[in-house]
Amino acid sequence: MCLLCLSCAAAIPGLVPPAVWLPYGKVGQSPTGVVADLTGGGFGPFAGQMFLGEFTLSQVNRVFLEQIGGEYQGAAFRFLDGFQCGPLSLAFLRDGSLLVGETNRGWNSRGSRSYGLERVRWTGIVPFAIRRMRAQPDGFLLEFTQPIEPAAAANPARYAMTSYTYLYHSKYGSPEIDPQPVAIVRAEVAADALSVRLTCAGLREGYVHELALPGVWSQTGDSLEYPTAYYTLNRLPR
Repeated sequence: MCLLCLSCAAAIPGLVPPAVWLPYGKVGQSPTGVVADLTGGGFGPFAGQMFLGEFTLSQVNRVFLEQIGGEYQGAAFRFLDGFQCGPLSLAFLRDGSLLVGETNRGWNSRGSRSYGLERVRWTGIVPFAIRRMRAQPDGFLLEFTQPIEPAAAANPARYAMTSYTYLYHSKYGSPEIDPQPVAIVRAEVAADALSVRLTCAGLREGYVHELALPGVWSQTGDSLEYPTAYYTLNRLPR
């Protein structure tokens, strides 16, 4: 039994690390349909990103991908909760709305319906959220959908990060193993207040990096509805 990380993946023929882990029970449990937002902004500020159904938790989640060293990796975020049963299939319509086909058959999901079809439209109001999380040689660059309050966002104590990985074995599932804290050494807010660069100590390739930022809010006083991001750091940029 070995750890599923970048070093062991290279040593096992045919094993390709996933671009993004969906940590069990946190941002995924039974992922289903995947669709890319090619609406050009018709669905809000996440154009080009991936949206995934989540059956058991009756959610739709979001994934941002980037290429590092010619390979994809990126961050997972919770996006929208409270569907009437488990989303199974997702599709964007011509008007930019998202159609979500649902069922409670096969095994149970949250919600009160046995099946359903729901349509999600963007209201035109930009939510306060992490738009993208990009890997840097010594940390991460967070991009936001609205300007952040600079004094709070520049305080490293407003952030908390840990990294962990999973067992590589034939059994179903794995607990989070080998957890280690990642220190936020510095937080530098951009002049337009739409991004912050985090300098970190203790980054590990091949590990999920879970970042919590409940102490960061927008300049209008809004807090992040989902203040946690999960970045799968297969490779550090060089």
